Amino acid sequence: MTGQHFAIFDSAIGPCGIVWGERGISGVQLPMGSEEKTRKRIHQRNGELTEAPPPAEVQRAIDGMIELLAGKPNDLCPTSRSISTACPNSTAGSTTSRGKFRRARP
Repeated sequence: MTGQHFAIFDSAIGPCGIVWGERGISGVQLPMGSEEKTRKRIHQRNGELTEAPPPAEVQRAIDGMIELLAGKPNDLCPTSRSISTACPNSTAGSTTSRGKFRRARP
């Protein structure tokens, strides 16, 4: 996968991974028990990727995930972005499961 990279980062629940490319973040890996196992799982799911320092926008996402995994509130979206911008196929009051949005029940 040309143009795809990954990084491993420490969190309160263990070493996590993140994958990104030209179109942004394409995957996140929760801990697999050790840094090496997490790295191996990323390669199993994505093929041979290059490990690299994350660019600034990916680092901001990592910082947000670290806060969330430590129990701190963080919605991972900048306040200037609305849900319709971040998720154009969603509507207010909807939730997502397996990639499909569902209308929230009242």
